Amino acid sequence: MVETFMKGREVACGVVKTKNKNMVLPVIEIISKNEFFDYEAKYTPGRSDEVVPADIPEKITSEFKDSAPLFTIFLDAKEL
Repeated sequence: MVETFMKGREVACGVVKTKNKNMVLPVIEIISKNEFFDYEAKYTPGRSDEVVPADIPEKITSEFKDSAPLFTIFLDAKEL
């Protein structure tokens, strides 16, 4: 897979989906020690740091947490 480079910060927000509810996890900022967050940075111990919770404004954190469950619907993610 090839993606266009987008300058910015790498963040993630997981969702645990059960039959009864969606549990939205904290927003995480991923800081790569490589030039960008690539395969090596993701899978090699020590090549990236995860900051929990992400050091971003509360408004942006809320937007991530509000929109994360919508992606489970869009991607047709299944519950546990």
